[in-house]
Amino acid sequence: MLYPLDGLTTNSSQVDVENPDIGKFPEFSKAAFTECVLEEGEVLYIPPLWWHYIRSLSVSFSVSFWFD
Repeated sequence: MLYPLDGLTTNSSQVDVENPDIGKFPEFSKAAFTECVLEEGEVLYIPPLWWHYIRSLSVSFSVSFWFD
C-alpha cells in the first residue's frame, strides 16, 4: 500500500503523501493514518519500522537513529 522505493531506501515511499497520484499508486488510498499536531514542548515517539510522514509547521528539529 505504501509503495516502498527499491535499493537502499526501502524505508521510504514513492508516493508524494501531500499530493498522491492515485492512478499510479491506487492502493495508497486504502492506507490507514493518524494525524496530530504537536504543541510547544510536546514529543512524538515513532516506533522502529513504523511508516510515517512529518511536516513542520514552524521551526523545529527531529532526531532519527538509522542504526541497530
